[in-house]
Amino acid sequence: MAVQRPIAGEERRAPVLLPNTLIVGAPRCGTTFLYNYLRRHPQVFMSDQKEPWHFASEPQTVWMGPGDGQPVTSRRDYAGLFQGADPSVHSIIGEASTIYLSAAEAPRRICTLLPEPKIICVLRDPVERAWSNYVQHVLLGREALGFEDALAAERRRAELGWSPFWQYATVSKYRVQLERWRSFVPAGNLMVLLFDDLVRCPEQVYSRVASFLDISPSDGVQLVPDRSERNESSVFVHPSLDRILLNMHSPIRRMAKTVVPPSVRQSMLSWIRSTGGRKASLPLAVKQRLLADFEEDVAYVEQLLHVDLSSWRR
Repeated sequence: MAVQRPIAGEERRAPVLLPNTLIVGAPRCGTTFLYNYLRRHPQVFMSDQKEPWHFASEPQTVWMGPGDGQPVTSRRDYAGLFQGADPSVHSIIGEASTIYLSAAEAPRRICTLLPEPKIICVLRDPVERAWSNYVQHVLLGREALGFEDALAAERRRAELGWSPFWQYATVSKYRVQLERWRSFVPAGNLMVLLFDDLVRCPEQVYSRVASFLDISPSDGVQLVPDRSERNESSVFVHPSLDRILLNMHSPIRRMAKTVVPPSVRQSMLSWIRSTGGRKASLPLAVKQRLLADFEEDVAYVEQLLHVDLSSWRR
C-alpha cells in the first residue's frame, strides 16, 4: 500500500504520497536496469528523477565534488516526485538512490518515515564495483587522479563534502552496510540481488523481484532493457589523449568547449575511441590488495545468500 503522510507543517492539507519501495544500491551494480524495468510496469510508479538521495542528506547538504549532483533535501520537493502516482493503479511507488545502501543514517530515516518499506539492493564483485565507479568518473571528465591516489583521497574528499560516489572502496564494504540495513528492515522486506545474476538471467531476477513486490511477473514489459539504458562506462581509448579530452580540469578541454560545438566534440571523441579502443584494466597489485581488503565482505555475502562467490576472489 502506498504511504500517505502529511508534510510537516501542512497537516491540514490532503496527505501526500510517499514511496513504499526503494532500490538502495549499490552504485554501478545494474540498478539502472532494474529501475527502468520497474518504471515501465503498469502496477509501478517510479520517480522520474533517479537518485534523489533524500534520505542520505541533511537539509543543508550541498555536495562539493566535481560534477556532483545535488540531493533533494526538502520533504515537500521529495513528496513532489510522487505526485503523479495513483494508488488505485500503482501498488508500488518507489525511487532508486544507490547511495542509500552505504549512507549511515538512511535506514533509520527511511524506516522512521515509511512503514514497512520494501528494500532492494544489488551487489557486484566489490573490486569490479569500485573500479567501475572510478572509470565512470574518469570518462565523465571528473576524476583527475590515478586509481591508487583516488583511493587514498577518499577520506579527505569526504571531509571536503564530496558526494559518497567518490568513496570507491568504502562503498564496496558490504558487510557493515548490510548489517545496518538488516537491523532496521525485517528479512521479508529486504531483497539482496547479485549483478552477475542480473546479467546472466534477467528474466529469473525480474520474476523474483515481481514476486517480492507482489506484482505480475512481466505484464507485457520488455524484460531485457535496451543497451541504451545501460549505465556503464568501461573503455579507455588512447589514454593520454583521453586524459586531455575528458579531464574537466584540462585547459585544452576548457578552450575547446568555447570554440567547438558540442556535437562536433562528441563526434571527435567517438571517432577517437573507434580507431583504437581497449578495455581499461585494473593494475594487478592494486586488485590483489583490494581482494584482501574485501575478503570479509565477500564471505559475509556468501553466508547471507548461501551462494559461492569464488569468482569475486579472482
